[in-house]
Amino acid sequence: MNELKKELFEVLKANGAELVGVADIEGILDTDMKRGISVVMHIPVEIVEQLRDHPTDETQTAYAAFRPCIEVAINAGVDFLKEKGYNVITGMLNDKPIPNKTVATLAGIGWVGKNNIVVTKEFGSAIRLASILTDAPLEADQPVTESLCGACDLCVRNCPAKALTGKLWEPGLEYGELHSVDACRGYAQERKAKDPYYANIGMCGKCYAVCTYTQAYHNRLKKENA
Repeated sequence: MNELKKELFEVLKANGAELVGVADIEGILDTDMKRGISVVMHIPVEIVEQLRDHPTDETQTAYAAFRPCIEVAINAGVDFLKEKGYNVITGMLNDKPIPNKTVATLAGIGWVGKNNIVVTKEFGSAIRLASILTDAPLEADQPVTESLCGACDLCVRNCPAKALTGKLWEPGLEYGELHSVDACRGYAQERKAKDPYYANIGMCGKCYAVCTYTQAYHNRLKKENA
């Protein structure tokens, strides 16, 4: 690991990042930047456990309070790179959100699960992703090139909207082949209309709450805290 990358990782982790990787995005994303930095924080266990039933306004309030935490790490990383004289892009790229899932897989963070969410060995799908694009000469990490979901279909079977196709991800696959956004959002809107305790959101989150890797992480925590 070169010194610049080591220093950057130290800054990001000192500001709350739990997983960090560097992607070679040259020729993949429409930008002059050659590197993408994927930053990950795990979603608190209590939020994920509530989503195994259904999202409530309480869940959403807790999630909203957690959301700015990853911005602290991103801002620290941006400030560090700018001070070193490098250019950065965050948030939007060519008037569209930076494809965080693509950056994450290229950075070796994890793969895209059958739930159409990045899955990590460390935290399952219970994560928040953010990205920094930069022209800094950072050594790229080894990308993830295959899904480790295998025959597991817990997320598919537990999706109340039947929005997941069950297809295994591979690089270059269109995300629409894994998941129907319309079915997901439609179910959430219908459920909210019938249940006042159901949060007004675009997805229920059950698919990442029941993920085998998510639950494995939670079980490890329970043993450690027992």
